[in-house]
Amino acid sequence: METLYELDTQYQQVLSLLESTDDPQLIQDTLDSISGAIEDKAANYAVVLKQSDASLNMYDKEIKRLQAKRKQIKVNQDHMKQFLLNSMNLADVKKIESVRGNVRIQKNPVRLKIDDEAQVPDKYFEIKEVHELKRAVLKDALKNGADVKGAHLEQGESIRIS
Repeated sequence: METLYELDTQYQQVLSLLESTDDPQLIQDTLDSISGAIEDKAANYAVVLKQSDASLNMYDKEIKRLQAKRKQIKVNQDHMKQFLLNSMNLADVKKIESVRGNVRIQKNPVRLKIDDEAQVPDKYFEIKEVHELKRAVLKDALKNGADVKGAHLEQGESIRIS
C-alpha cells in the first residue's frame, strides 16, 4: 500500500499531464499505474477533476480578457485608419512613401447597400423552401410514446463531481 504522500505526488503528476499533453492514453496509463482501492482512486480523481476545472475556468477568463483586448486594439486601429484617410483626402494626398512605411489610398471593391428592401423588385428575390427538423417537437412526441422511424430517445450517463 502506498503512502498518502506517494499517492498525492502521483495524482499531481496526473494533473500536470492534463495540462501539458494531448495524449489521453498517456493519462490513462498513468492513472492505471496508481494502485489503491476504487474509493481512494475515485476521491483522488475528484480532486484532480476539480483542480482541472479551476484551470479551465482560469483559461476561459483569460481568453475573454484577451478577446476584449484584441477587440479594443482593432477598434483603435479602425479609428486611426479612418482619421488618416480623412486627413489624406483633405490634403489631397493619395500616396506617402517613407522608410517607416508606405501609405496609399486605394479604392475598395464595389459593395451593395440596400436602402429599403421593400422597394426592391421581386425579380431580385429568391424564394427558398426551408426543411428544418423540429427537434423539440420530435423529442416531446417520443417522450409521449410515439413511434417515429429514424429517431429514438437515448439516456446517457456521466460523472458529477461535488
